Amino acid sequence: MTFPRPPKPCWRELFSNSGFPFYFAAMFVSLFGTGMNFAGVTLYVLAKTHSTVQVSLTVILLTLPRLLVPPLGGVLTDRVDRRYLSIILDLGRAAIVAAAASLAWRGGLELWQLYGMVLLLGVGFAIYWSTSLALLQEVIPPPQLVTANSAVLIAVQGGMLAAGALVGFVYERTGLAGILAIDGATYVLSALCFYLLRRGYFAPQVSSSPALFSSSDFGARHAAREFGVLADLR
Repeated sequence: MTFPRPPKPCWRELFSNSGFPFYFAAMFVSLFGTGMNFAGVTLYVLAKTHSTVQVSLTVILLTLPRLLVPPLGGVLTDRVDRRYLSIILDLGRAAIVAAAASLAWRGGLELWQLYGMVLLLGVGFAIYWSTSLALLQEVIPPPQLVTANSAVLIAVQGGMLAAGALVGFVYERTGLAGILAIDGATYVLSALCFYLLRRGYFAPQVSSSPALFSSSDFGARHAAREFGVLADLR
């Protein structure tokens, strides 16, 4: 029994789309910074507290917003230009990380401040992820979306992999302050890539716009019925 072979992805055609190279670069550098941040914070907390429980707390604070924020974040994504929203989220996370880096550089960073940073970054990432994927559908023609999603996963995993390969060397020489400074710089660079992606304000095209909390309530009820939706947020 034979099955039809799936069509081969045409990478050259994909990257010939105006704006997609900037999108790919934005995702790569943003996730590179996220990977550096996560690994650096993990090393710092473990070295400071010698407690795996405290390290687990940082993971909880980072991942919990991915379960709680999407019902509201998705509504925001459907009402604001997704490129501008991605830029704001990148610059907002850059400001948060820069403040933490400044405290770490002066030796005044407390654990509760670090945990607060992790929580805010988790909230930002929960909105950023859905927003950036929705933006991809505006940049790429529908026939190329499968290939485009594969390319995005390459950018995401490549950025995280590169971060994992370098974070130990950077942490040893610069400490947490250097890691956070690099993370903040990657967010700024990602925002610049999104800015160059296209020009003008493009509000999402939606057929109907129910009230904010009505949409959020619908999303929450759907997630409660479909447990697979929550599994996809991990």
